[in-house]
Amino acid sequence: MDRLQQLFKSSPELDAILLLSWDAAQQVDSNFFYLSGSEIDRATFIARRNESPALLCNPLNYELAKETFRGAAIKFEPQEYRKKLNSLLKGSKSLGICKRDISAAFYEALQKGTRAKLVDISDEMLALRMRKDETEIADIRHACSIARKSLESLYLSPGKTELDLQSELQSILYSNHSSPSFPPIVLFGKNARFPHGKSGNRRLVKGEIVLIDWGARHGNYCSDTTRCTFVGEPDKGQEKAYEKLQDVFAAILGFLRPGLSAQQVSKFASEQLKEAGLPQMPHGIGHGIGLDVHEYPSFAKNSKHRLVENTVLAIEPATYLKGFGARFENTILLKKRATVL
Repeated sequence: MDRLQQLFKSSPELDAILLLSWDAAQQVDSNFFYLSGSEIDRATFIARRNESPALLCNPLNYELAKETFRGAAIKFEPQEYRKKLNSLLKGSKSLGICKRDISAAFYEALQKGTRAKLVDISDEMLALRMRKDETEIADIRHACSIARKSLESLYLSPGKTELDLQSELQSILYSNHSSPSFPPIVLFGKNARFPHGKSGNRRLVKGEIVLIDWGARHGNYCSDTTRCTFVGEPDKGQEKAYEKLQDVFAAILGFLRPGLSAQQVSKFASEQLKEAGLPQMPHGIGHGIGLDVHEYPSFAKNSKHRLVENTVLAIEPATYLKGFGARFENTILLKKRATVL
């Protein structure tokens, strides 16, 4: 529960914290998992300052919670939920919640059911999650290894569609005891000029660029990689552009170090693209990655973030031109210097 203690220490105004894991059909809520260590759905995590946390769960998951949750598991029947929740929060004057992760209906119910002031801790949670511990780093490293192994098993041949390869890559990831970090993006030729284009029925022809943006999960942690390749004799202009992006990536990798601001990194990346004769990108040079594909730090234009040791980043220099697009991306670990995972 060190993470919980860190959060209370950085947020001295909070008496308690509440996080939800509700829909079994969706990926477990990242903040809920990060603090509770649990993947149980239909559950509410409640932590009060200087007290052991509790997991309020329905009968379906109560026995599982008793075995896996390091805290008190409390069972509720549907008609009892509000009463038990309010009892657990009784006396709390300031309650930390992640507004981005709860519905408006639940927020309104909390306002009515508790007298506590509701404080949005979404940014505080993302800031806490930015620095990875060694177990998290090992999970992401493993996810990167699975992703590389999976791509090596993908067979590209003329006539296959983007959707064919997307489906095949997802199947390979599952066969390697993983799952996709996000639906893989597979784009051919002109379609690759769209940064987040959707795979479709375009068929692969010899000589055109193939862009594959994909990632794997391990222990709920994500990787994110993009590679471009060609089937048959490549177009020399497209091949040269992709080589330049690899050089830009190498320059950024050597530049990264703890203490730099996100804006300093973005400025350096912009300069490298300009020197390479490539246009500026319509998106940031990268993003943090962990339980979610996009985490802190952000490299958006207005970002105030700074890099810290044990941050994991996805760095993705790219170019999008009239006839094609190309991107080169790796998941990297920042310690005293940056290395590719």
